[in-house]
Amino acid sequence: MVGKLIACVAIAWIGMAGMARSQSVLIVDPINPGYFPTAQAAVDAAASGDVILIHFQYNLPYFEVAGKSLVIAADKGQPFFGDGKLLNHSMDTGSTHTRIHDLLPGQRVVLLDVDFEGLQLDNVQGQVWLEKVNAFHIAPAMRATAVNDLVIHDGHLSGPDQVLFFAGVQVGGSGLETYSTRAVLHAVEVHGGKGSSWECAGTTGCLSGPGSLAMLASSGQLWLSAASITGGNGGLGVKDGAGVCHPGEDGGDGLLVGGGAILRLTDVPIAAGLGAAGPDPASCSLGVGGSGEDGVALTVVDGVVQNLNYDTLALDVQAIAAEQQPLTATISGPPNTGVVLLISTKSNRLSIGAVDGPLLTGVPDVVVFLGHLPASGLLSLQGQVPDLGLGVKAATITLQVLSQQGGKYVAGPGAIVLLLDSSI
Repeated sequence: MVGKLIACVAIAWIGMAGMARSQSVLIVDPINPGYFPTAQAAVDAAASGDVILIHFQYNLPYFEVAGKSLVIAADKGQPFFGDGKLLNHSMDTGSTHTRIHDLLPGQRVVLLDVDFEGLQLDNVQGQVWLEKVNAFHIAPAMRATAVNDLVIHDGHLSGPDQVLFFAGVQVGGSGLETYSTRAVLHAVEVHGGKGSSWECAGTTGCLSGPGSLAMLASSGQLWLSAASITGGNGGLGVKDGAGVCHPGEDGGDGLLVGGGAILRLTDVPIAAGLGAAGPDPASCSLGVGGSGEDGVALTVVDGVVQNLNYDTLALDVQAIAAEQQPLTATISGPPNTGVVLLISTKSNRLSIGAVDGPLLTGVPDVVVFLGHLPASGLLSLQGQVPDLGLGVKAATITLQVLSQQGGKYVAGPGAIVLLLDSSI
């Protein structure tokens, strides 16, 4: 109880002490007049440091952010049905991913509770923070190149199924590719897409393909915890009415490491995609039967993968909260684990000797020891969002939990919360 009360006081204090504040909130809503019709229109009009609030998306078309700090959040309490149409599943052409690029040191883009067809990050000297974000429709679902500081908390990155590749072959698409990137991933699911099963129709010929690699890490440093990586399954084989056989396709690999990348993993199961069944070769009059082979869970070509023996914590907190309204955070993990809560106005990455793993709060403004998790393994913190102050329309705070294990502190998940003026 003491820990809960202290946490509530800390949240209120930080509101009074000063947060990362914004004077302007731009609203994207193509249905109601007076708002921006597209996300791109709002991004173009926004000044660095502004907040963009997207009324509930059905399907958000891609947009581009270059060289400015923004917080972009989807207000999923609002009923709006998007301003674009879904693209066909496709390999990346360089023009269909939402793109964030050319951020300078100190600049930050935060994406909260937003779904993307595909997401591309490149040349980021500052930070990109993804909270409750899904990317699922374009191959790869997400690509990060030369990103100095990437944080993904509670996300799904799923390569598309049955991507038309070449000569009528439909392979799965990869979920995540990182190149020369420093990243922290917590509670992130990465999936490779499934290959198509054999299907012969019209002039398209026979379409089939293997499952996709789930994740590629080339160069850079990555810290993953409570995540999962799963390759895509292969497409089924078939025997047609004339007795011609087509084999089952191979499953995709799980994780491929190259370029000297360094990965530290805690509670990260890695699984290969499954090879698909095909017809019995003995029953085939023509063609090749048989099943496809399973993929390989982990391949290290050039790099280091270190599995850490730590227990992991989970942090669940709402992405958006209004001033004078309740703010609830839930921490879960093994019973009797000691837990520390960090609260900060910042979200820059910091490494210190006292903590194994990256601090996501920089030097925190508030450090609260919450005691030990009870027998249920759940600890709920409840507070109230303070008044943001005259003329302040929005603010962000960063939370992170640390655990006490084996005589040391271990970095756990972090979350960014967007606080809005009650008039919005």
